[in-house]
Amino acid sequence: MPSKDILDKLFGVEAKAESLVADAQAEAARRVNAAREAADIDFKAVYEATASRIDAGRRGAEAAADAEHEGMIRDYEARLKAAKLDREAFNRVCERYMSGIA
Repeated sequence: MPSKDILDKLFGVEAKAESLVADAQAEAARRVNAAREAADIDFKAVYEATASRIDAGRRGAEAAADAEHEGMIRDYEARLKAAKLDREAFNRVCERYMSGIA
């Protein structure tokens, strides 16, 4: 029965091929999972670095804006303190306004 031997050999080859395919699928799944994990780690590192850089820039811009605002307030206060208070001129303007001359 040579045909039985041939069929047995073919079934054996088919079983080996099935085993090889299953092993290859398992290896492919392992590699895909490993690549996904590595990509996730890389993405997280880049994301955190970018977020940190942007946050540092925002904090710097806020500090600069705060300093500029404080400077403007100090300048305004200095101009107010330096302004001459002329009560007589103020009273004249008020009288003219109230009398309808202004």
